[in-house]
Amino acid sequence: MIARLIALLLALGVFGGGLAIGRASAVAHPLAPEWTVAGELSRPRAYARAVAVATGEILVLGGMDPADPRVSVGATELFDPATGEVTVLPQPIVGRLNQGVTIGWGDRVVVTGGTEWLAGAGTGPKIRFTEDVEDSMRINAVRSGAVIISASGMCEGGRIKHHLKYNLPRRECAIVFVGFQAAGTLGRRIVDGAKSVRLFGEQVPVRAKVFTIGGLSAHADRSALLGWLAGLRAPPRQTWVVHGEPQAAHALRDEIERRLHWRAAVPAPGQTVEIAS
Repeated sequence: MIARLIALLLALGVFGGGLAIGRASAVAHPLAPEWTVAGELSRPRAYARAVAVATGEILVLGGMDPADPRVSVGATELFDPATGEVTVLPQPIVGRLNQGVTIGWGDRVVVTGGTEWLAGAGTGPKIRFTEDVEDSMRINAVRSGAVIISASGMCEGGRIKHHLKYNLPRRECAIVFVGFQAAGTLGRRIVDGAKSVRLFGEQVPVRAKVFTIGGLSAHADRSALLGWLAGLRAPPRQTWVVHGEPQAAHALRDEIERRLHWRAAVPAPGQTVEIAS
């Protein structure tokens, strides 16, 4: 093994947001501060793992794809720091980010752990994150083979309304709701079977199939809320139930009064309450 190899530096180049990503490499002697530029890898990557093998070459694998910072790199390379030559090796089972790499018995490379953002070698579902309006608008051109995960949960604002505009009229599409839809919201109208809804000043027909998956709401239920209230050291002078549909809100108020013996009320729309200091 070449003793002067202490590390492999993957840096330089510029990627959006000020993140430095590149494919340049450098080597240094363990007892000297100088670095020597040694060559370039076949592709840029960040957060890769590098390990020296018995021949003195460096095995580089994994890391982050600069074209999409949420995609792990599958390509593996064998880098010779003496010549700067790079040999691309067969693709591993899966690309990983921040995995552990060690040399095991018989010079076998042991790869452990790490994060797998995408399935490697073109297998399995691929995940693409959209972080700006332009990327989101490009989804409107997708006609098949995709699952769009979007918010807001009740369809009252944000990009979800654009996705609904382009996909509600399509019979081959399915709209799946995984959260509670409050009365009066666009999501509730769709779940209740509306034949058309108004989006951006236009009537949009609902031809897509609509499904609801219950039980995935992140809100605490009545029992959890009562348990939390019971943990307070002293009861408040007045408890107001300001969230939920009228029937559920009044039922929770009744339970607060019955179990905790607190003063509880459901305010009417527009009601003004003076809170004493």
